Amino acid sequence: MRKRLTTLLTERAPIIPEKVADNDLKINKEPIILVHGFAGFARDNTPHGLMPYWGGLKVNITSTLNIEGYNIYEASIGAMTSSYDRAVELYYYIKGGRVDYGAFHSKKFGHHRFGKTYEGIFPDWQPGKKVHFIGHSMGGQTIRILEHMLRFGRPEEVAYANAHHLKVAPLFIGGQDDMINTITTIGTPHNGTYIADRLGNKNLIKSFFYRLVENEGLASFKVDWGFGQWGLRQQKDESYFAYIKRVRANKLWQTTDNGFYDLTLKGSEEINNKLSINPNIRYKSYATVATHKSFFTKYQIANVGMFAPFYLTGMISTISGTPEWWENDGLVPAISAEGPFTEPKSYNKKVMIDRGIWHVVPRMYGWDHMDQIGGNMTNLLHTPGELIDFYRTLVKELVLFEK
Repeated sequence: MRKRLTTLLTERAPIIPEKVADNDLKINKEPIILVHGFAGFARDNTPHGLMPYWGGLKVNITSTLNIEGYNIYEASIGAMTSSYDRAVELYYYIKGGRVDYGAFHSKKFGHHRFGKTYEGIFPDWQPGKKVHFIGHSMGGQTIRILEHMLRFGRPEEVAYANAHHLKVAPLFIGGQDDMINTITTIGTPHNGTYIADRLGNKNLIKSFFYRLVENEGLASFKVDWGFGQWGLRQQKDESYFAYIKRVRANKLWQTTDNGFYDLTLKGSEEINNKLSINPNIRYKSYATVATHKSFFTKYQIANVGMFAPFYLTGMISTISGTPEWWENDGLVPAISAEGPFTEPKSYNKKVMIDRGIWHVVPRMYGWDHMDQIGGNMTNLLHTPGELIDFYRTLVKELVLFEK
């Protein structure tokens, strides 16, 4: 099961030096930005009781690689909002400024046009000054939407702003190519996941999460799910009953402007049909598999050690669709994680040499969706050293393509 991983990963314990000489490192000149997936948080705003996203309790991926000399950031964007809203937030997370979701988009879906204000990690981000993106799960979808907006803007936003004499944000104007060097996705449901269709986008599940967000939007809670544009935060001097009444009149879950819908097969297909691959960017995708063929049936079953909640979701995925969709990581079918059906792929090159094509890494067997980021503490087969070596190898390759 692990044989296929040994060429990519090793099992050394992570070495975190107290001080490293500069000449021992190949430091990236272009920032590497980690983009979390659905229900994820950056380390600095992780709610109490949840494991950090990048590394879990096994290892702090960002800190370890930064100590070793790399320039890496964890993007802080909405946890369950739509990939569109998250893409806009990702832009402002990098550039800085107050988030502008666009007048047309905001009116169409019924939320506020403006959101939080970011300080910006790279205010001088512009054509000719690039970044690397690494997206886990929904993070990959978010990155691709942002990339498309940089190139082509949002014509409907420009038209609406002109018609109503409004100022249009630079992001929506387009013409901003040559700002991304590489895009790497890990366990991204590029073509959707049956889990969103069968569970996540159903009213019962959405209602559960809505009530969770509703209660944690109270002033007494400090959790930021990223729904500020929807008004899901108790205002100063607003009573509990006034807040609950206002929130329950909210139309968030009645629209398609949320992460639950974007991860469905239909939602992902709609996104893919609007996007195109950038001929100037290098792409790479990782898909993992934590299921195996049952001895008794034709279907796949979960591996021993899979992250416990994924036993159910993994089984749902293994009996959904046609056989090529059955291998999965507990949440995402491997075929979906390998790249969008609408874009070209290469399966025979380990290094992302060519631009404008997805370099698909051979499927990594024995890893579930949480193993990819160190969140599965029950799977002792994967050590902290193995995890950090995976990311270390990944970022070393990215640096090779900097000018």
